Amino acid sequence: MKVIIVGAGITGLTLAAALAQLAPQHEVEIYERDASAADRRKGYAIGLKGATGLAVLERLGLRDDVLAGGGQQVTNFVITDRQGATLLALPSGNDDSRQTYRVQRDHLHSVLAEALPDDSVRYGFQALGFEAMDNRIRMIFTGGRHTDGDVVVGCDGVGSALRRQLIDDAPHFLGLSAITGDAALASEDPLLSGGYFMTIGDHGDSLFCYRQPGGVHFSYTSAVEPSALESMSQIDLLHRVREATADWHPLIRAIAAAADPASIKPRGYYDRDPSRQIRDGNVWLLGDAAHPMSPFQGQGGNTAMIDALALAELLGSGYLPADADRVAAGIATRGRKAVLESRRAAKQFHATSRFEILSRNLGFRVGNAVINSRLTRRKASTVETTAR
Repeated sequence: MKVIIVGAGITGLTLAAALAQLAPQHEVEIYERDASAADRRKGYAIGLKGATGLAVLERLGLRDDVLAGGGQQVTNFVITDRQGATLLALPSGNDDSRQTYRVQRDHLHSVLAEALPDDSVRYGFQALGFEAMDNRIRMIFTGGRHTDGDVVVGCDGVGSALRRQLIDDAPHFLGLSAITGDAALASEDPLLSGGYFMTIGDHGDSLFCYRQPGGVHFSYTSAVEPSALESMSQIDLLHRVREATADWHPLIRAIAAAADPASIKPRGYYDRDPSRQIRDGNVWLLGDAAHPMSPFQGQGGNTAMIDALALAELLGSGYLPADADRVAAGIATRGRKAVLESRRAAKQFHATSRFEILSRNLGFRVGNAVINSRLTRRKASTVETTAR
């Protein structure tokens, strides 16, 4: 069987690495639109979760290699109000399935690529679509190029050509856009020590931040059209962040003051309505091609890796029609849940009405009290057990 993978991002490389181990009898070809592996930076950091992304890497024997490249354990995710008061703190606990490690996407890509035979990825192939040909599928690329295979897997991201052909749905704008950037700030502030923090403003805005090599990365999100930000210079975008957070707590102001204007980028937040159709015969959609989502639950890449492992297991076990239906349904159901959870989180974090903001913050504080109570009881139980 010949498997054609369209896209060499996290999803496509995870699928290829899994196929190399679980279905070595199959021929696998990977086609990527970028001109080379170094053509563009693969995003910033990704939080790999114990029950999903890390579990996949463990199954493939790649977990240690990925974490060896500067992986940082996230021990706490703190949400504060604009004055810096804690609304909710989410410690990781001791359960491996609840652990999160933040790794640079470039490093994750490199480890996955190194798990494949040399020259596995063919660069410079922009996908246009596919054609069904008897029992095979022809994948068509720009420049009059094509290749034929038995299974085609679209791992070509939010602008997937295969999704456009299978579903042809429009992106759903979440009403939010972000200004992202880097700051060469060396700070020992407790908010940064746990791994992640988010400060929520009073006007439907937020700033999410984490440490990275050389400083910190931040993302300021507000209710604005992407086009309004895209027309602004990097200096003006940074000024917008500084002005909006001028009365926020000191760490936010320090981050904004230290931000490098050359690192500033705008982005709009979109997802797509969850689809139950992620497969048409032997053509599959995985990852962002199947279920593009906002980043507010940190599930996109992790869900994609679980998808990839599930399909690799299917292809390695005989690819029976009934099993294919089951796996496709699982991918669609898992993706739907993640998309809707991320959409709800985006709305919750960026509420604008006074009532919604007060209700949200009260809910966070109650949740925080419950978590602290449980931690206190757990510590007391541990001390008592040790004393015995």
